[in-house]
Amino acid sequence: MPCFDDEMNLCLEDSFKPPHGPLDSNIYPGACYKGQQKSQKNTYNIEVKIDDINWAHSNVCGSLRIRGLTEKNPMIETFFTGEIIGKKYSFLTRKWDVDFTKDQLHWSKFEEFKCFKNTFNDDDFDHSKVQESPVLFMRWKEQFCLPDHRIKDIEGASYEGFYYVALTKETGDIRGYYYAKDSEPDQLLTLQLEKKNSSSAFQFL
Repeated sequence: MPCFDDEMNLCLEDSFKPPHGPLDSNIYPGACYKGQQKSQKNTYNIEVKIDDINWAHSNVCGSLRIRGLTEKNPMIETFFTGEIIGKKYSFLTRKWDVDFTKDQLHWSKFEEFKCFKNTFNDDDFDHSKVQESPVLFMRWKEQFCLPDHRIKDIEGASYEGFYYVALTKETGDIRGYYYAKDSEPDQLLTLQLEKKNSSSAFQFL
């Protein structure tokens, strides 16, 4: 994956530094997750692969594959970048047509957020407490199609929105909610970490 500058919130190649990663976070370069995205009428199979993590800059990036979204394109793959909620990125999105109300509505769907619900907008909110949560909160934003990044529009599909994401550190299970201004609300993303058939341990001190 090529290098990108920080202005686009993309990951930098070779910037992943294992010693700075949280222990047993179950997210690492090469990690694969499989599951589904459900809307009111349809269910789609999803595969996510993590390409890189920059813990120092609280960024993550990877690819997302969705199957069955359109008849013409049975499989669509996109490159996404993510923001890890903490000291650098707050729960407040402040972009992508999202305001405080939408942020509160979507983050509140996660049980682990409830202890932050009444304070996350405070000027003195202590984001270091987010690191103590059993989940890793993130925002994932699809940037372009793969393998041809020049494709901007796909009939019947859109990646104008983004995902509110919570990854359970102990298991690697992911729950997320897709939001886009003109898309169906409450689209639920559920993913499970594909376990490696190896004795290798991805635990960083």
